[in-house]
Amino acid sequence: ITGGNQKYFHWQERLAPAGSLGDTTTHRTIWRFEADASVTGFRFDVLVSAPWPAPEETRWRVEYPADSIPDAGAEPRWRLRETGGSHTAGGGRLTINPNSGERSFYRRDSITTTGRAYIEAIMRHTGSSTTQAESWLVIDDAARFIALGIRSDAVGFIDANRNFVGPSFAMNTTDADHTYQLRKHASDRAEFYVDGVLRGQLAYSSLPSTNYPGTAPLVQFGDAAGGGSIWDNVVYEIGVASPS
Repeated sequence: ITGGNQKYFHWQERLAPAGSLGDTTTHRTIWRFEADASVTGFRFDVLVSAPWPAPEETRWRVEYPADSIPDAGAEPRWRLRETGGSHTAGGGRLTINPNSGERSFYRRDSITTTGRAYIEAIMRHTGSSTTQAESWLVIDDAARFIALGIRSDAVGFIDANRNFVGPSFAMNTTDADHTYQLRKHASDRAEFYVDGVLRGQLAYSSLPSTNYPGTAPLVQFGDAAGGGSIWDNVVYEIGVASPS
C-alpha cells in the first residue's frame, strides 16, 4: 500500500497452523491480479495482524454495537450461518427473523479449554416457544459447547438441539430488553447472568461436547427454530470471565 484509497484483499479469518484442528490453509482464497499486457513483473506484500498476542496481552475484547449488518458492515466482521429467514439492522438494533431455519453469527477466536471468556448481549426475544430455546449465546472452545438458550418463558444452559441441560431460570424474555451474560471460568465451570444477577451455573465437565469440531473455537449469537429476536449490543472478551 503506497497511498490512500487503494484496493486490497482482506482475509477475514482467524489463522491456525497447518496440520492443526482448525487449519486455515485448507480453506484457501484465490487472489487474481490483472495488469496491462506490457507488464512483465510485479510484487506484492502480505501483512499478518495478531491483535491479541498472549502472554504480552491478557485480554482481547470485541464489541458489536448493532449499528450495521454483522457479516457485512461490522468491523471486525462476523460470519453468517443460515438456513433460512432474514435479518436487518437500523437505529442501532439488529432484528433476526429465522422463520423455520437458523440465522446466527459467529467469529472464530482464540478461546482455549483452560482459558477464561464471556459473551454478553442486550436483546429482546420475540419468539413464542415454551418448549425449546430459540435465541442463543455460545462459547465453544473446541472441547465443550457452552451455550445459553433463551425461549419466551425461561433461559438456561442448552445442548446443540436447544434443549435445556442443567439449571434454568423462569422469566418473561419478551417484555423488554434484558442483558444476558455467559461466563466461562476456564475448565472449572460456566455461569449465566440475567440483568447482572447470577441465575445458573454448571460444572465444565457436565457441559455438552463441542458442537463445531474443526471450526471451533468460536463465539456465536443468533436465533433459530421459528423464534425471533432484537439485539442492541453484543460483546465478548477472552482472557477474563467478566467485564470487571
